[in-house]
Amino acid sequence: MKARNKQYTELLNCTRWRNLRNTYLVSQPLCERCLQQGKTTPATEVHHIQPLENYINTPERMKALAYDPSNLQALCHACHVQVHIELKSKSKKATKERNKQLTELFVKKFFT
Repeated sequence: MKARNKQYTELLNCTRWRNLRNTYLVSQPLCERCLQQGKTTPATEVHHIQPLENYINTPERMKALAYDPSNLQALCHACHVQVHIELKSKSKKATKERNKQLTELFVKKFFT
């Protein structure tokens, strides 16, 4: 896992994030990735779809994404680990699959 910078750590250790995380898990109690695969698994973690680490050099954008509900995904621990493994993959196939999933999530959140 990447080393975290100070601002990233502060964003995810503050009351605002904890409240948003808890509210999101109440509204999305099941793992969104498992549901796509026809499985029902309780969500225990909240994932940032657009990784905050990509915005360390633009702190305001990082902060905006940290608290943007449309950038969140409720996941079980196993799926959260798998997502981060896949994010590290630079293969053409992995990139295509990630882009497909991001598009599906966008459509689901804004058009259904």
